[in-house]
Amino acid sequence: LADGARVRVACPAAGWGFALALRRDAGPTAAAADCRMIRRGDRIAVTVRGAGFAVQGEAVAEGDACDGAALLVRYDRRGPPVRVTATGPGRAEMTAP
Repeated sequence: LADGARVRVACPAAGWGFALALRRDAGPTAAAADCRMIRRGDRIAVTVRGAGFAVQGEAVAEGDACDGAALLVRYDRRGPPVRVTATGPGRAEMTAP
């Protein structure tokens, strides 16, 4: 479809509908493309929070992540990966089960 083409979205049973104009996406912006605050292989500080406590340890990132994104880390090269949330450059958190 070309830029400016229109697509109609409707739900006749509910009695509504609208038209959307399409445009080509230019792709990610430079800022979005370089948002990786954590890169695969980085050693990062991981804080584990629970009811009334917080402990911090070091782990290795298994992938890239931006602030607020989930990523897998390993505390031990042979251990299972653990899912955490990136909270800043070189930092992540998780909630204790």
